[in-house]
Amino acid sequence: MINLNSKKGMVSWSGVLVAMAISLFIVAGLSFTLHVVTQKITKARIPDSDSLVYSWLARSASIQEVNAVTQYSTLDRSAYYNSNKDAYTGKGRTYFSIVKGNTKTSTTKSSSVVATKKVTTVKAATPKVVIASTTASKSVSATRLIQSASTMSLGKKGTANLMIGLKNTGSTVWPSQGLSLRSSSATSSYLAHSSWASTTVVKDWISNAKPGELIYIAVTIEAPDANGVYTDTFYLSYAGQKVSGTDTTLTVVVGSGVPDTQISSKSVPVVSTVSNVVPTAPTVISDSGSGTFSATKLIQSATNLTIGQLQAADFQIGWKNTGTATWKAGETPIRIRSSARVESYLHHSTWDDGVWVATLKTDVKPGEVIYTPFKVEAPTSLGNYNETFTLYRGSVPLSSATAVLSVQVVKGAPKVQIAQEGIPTPIIDTPIVNAPVITPTVGSSVVDAITESESNIRVGIFNSREPIKVTANKPFDVRNGQGQIIAALQAGSIATVSFDFAQKIYTLTTDSLTTTSPTYLRFVGTGSPLVGLPDQDTIFEIVSYTDHPGWSSTLNDNRFRAVVEVRYSESKDRVWLINDLSLEKYLKGSGETSNSSPYEFQKSLVIAARTYAKIVMRTNKYPGENFNVRNTDADQVYRGYGAEVRMPQFSRAVDETKGIVVMYNGSIVITPYFSNSDGRTRSWEEVWAGSAKPWLKSVDDPFCAGLKLWGHGVGMSARGAVAMAAAGSTFGQILTHYYTGIQLTRIY
Repeated sequence: MINLNSKKGMVSWSGVLVAMAISLFIVAGLSFTLHVVTQKITKARIPDSDSLVYSWLARSASIQEVNAVTQYSTLDRSAYYNSNKDAYTGKGRTYFSIVKGNTKTSTTKSSSVVATKKVTTVKAATPKVVIASTTASKSVSATRLIQSASTMSLGKKGTANLMIGLKNTGSTVWPSQGLSLRSSSATSSYLAHSSWASTTVVKDWISNAKPGELIYIAVTIEAPDANGVYTDTFYLSYAGQKVSGTDTTLTVVVGSGVPDTQISSKSVPVVSTVSNVVPTAPTVISDSGSGTFSATKLIQSATNLTIGQLQAADFQIGWKNTGTATWKAGETPIRIRSSARVESYLHHSTWDDGVWVATLKTDVKPGEVIYTPFKVEAPTSLGNYNETFTLYRGSVPLSSATAVLSVQVVKGAPKVQIAQEGIPTPIIDTPIVNAPVITPTVGSSVVDAITESESNIRVGIFNSREPIKVTANKPFDVRNGQGQIIAALQAGSIATVSFDFAQKIYTLTTDSLTTTSPTYLRFVGTGSPLVGLPDQDTIFEIVSYTDHPGWSSTLNDNRFRAVVEVRYSESKDRVWLINDLSLEKYLKGSGETSNSSPYEFQKSLVIAARTYAKIVMRTNKYPGENFNVRNTDADQVYRGYGAEVRMPQFSRAVDETKGIVVMYNGSIVITPYFSNSDGRTRSWEEVWAGSAKPWLKSVDDPFCAGLKLWGHGVGMSARGAVAMAAAGSTFGQILTHYYTGIQLTRIY
């Protein structure tokens, strides 16, 4: 090692380096300029010179492009070469770059760093090196849809975790190199943490996100050692250029009382969860002299809520100003209105009145996103209530800016029982004993106790009073309730089922026949090699059914595996389309996360979801409805075959954890999970009635510290689990953290 602060050391190092460079260039027949970049930073060191210089020069002959970020294993922090810079100097290190061109020297200064470039030129044949165009960033398109907090309060040198959700809004997969998350600070961010790649580069690689995918990035921030209000904006960068639409602004308040220094106090509101992202074409209102007024609803915290009579729940909507005019508070108001004429069924006392929910109190500039939290209150009558919330300017609606919310009002619901996407509703009060006692395991160990087969699960997809049309990708049979085949159809054939509610008769219509049945009808794939068993690889398409994922209006999740059933529920007087399939195939159709979420989190989620399904299959949650679970957040979000196709990594997580469930003292137990905590989870008895459940205790959830509780708070915090996985925890460590004293057991 050579001390950079030693003048003598620098001279001898330069001589060695030049000699090495000359000899290597002569051998390779290449022409490069070797830039030696030094930093006057305390304790800065040059890594092993031979291996470092060799790695740069030896690899140069095969370089096709140098615009992408390149990492070298000889450094404990990555060294980078970028076409827009001569060299990149990372935090506390000196690196080297090879570039074309003539000899030059330059000096860069900041308050804490002085970087000096010394250049030695070795002339030889010019190599073929492609320098990237400055328009490279046009191939990356993204939008910041979510951040876990916009403001934080920390002590001096305190740390916290910020979660950022970015969506690939382009038409290509994000590249594997050159994509980074950066701070907008010119030299060193006030909030830089030791885990960052440098004082301005938060992460040096993001994700190979596919078009339409939403990925989450966990950022650890550290407060300065002085009271004050500090603001930084993080953004996505590709090939040295900022990707528009990705700004994420965070304000950190350090200390209490009046701050010593006011750095910046501007903050951006925050959304707590992503449940429904439906960008729509905006309505534009012209206002001479001030520009156009236009808005888009980007996000809402839930699409469905289940609450008790007269109970209140939190709801939140994110709106984007897509016009050219600033929304000014105090002038023509920007307000949220319900679709009710006189008074909304969901009216809460905090609303402006019976139909007007709230008025924006802050200015919103073009391109900015504002989040509007408010409360809804259930009426006294049981049932389902739908409400549409629209953004208005004065008395004129911005008709594209709407959010639709469905509320199910139930009798005697547990307090704060909010059913959101990704949050199963606990349904029992005691564990189900179904296996011999297993010795408790530690950490991520899995005990094999093969006690049963996989079994099938029945999923209620939708109910309808209209005819239901079904087709499939393979030959299939239509059978009645007694199992008799009443039609054998080829792939692509369309069968229509109508139900006479007066006569309680099913009518089946195909191209070649029309027949009736007094019993329900099952559509069964016939390609199984096992005689008498449905073919799990037959994919049925419900032609008459539309279910777009919240983030895409072009996709339709109307395809389901194995068996679909059209069946009347006498107790509810409605006809259901039911999907009957194996439990593992059901799990692959989950809509609870994205394909790009951390893999260990996905395995944690699969095991919790499998455990929940095994519990609910042993109960009668939906009496008279003939299925075990709904496909909505009333249980676990299930989108069928479409999700399976879109999420191959999640399907792999299902396969790798096949048959593993959560057990406590030898019994499968309920495993609720929710969006995020406020720094700790809740015990069962804090939230729901009944005796305490020893595996559902309150535990610390440090990655969610400083956030608002979103969801019931019992069991696994999804946001916390994502952060744990991103930090290196295994699925076993995650599950045993959130569920106390459990055993992970493979039962089939």
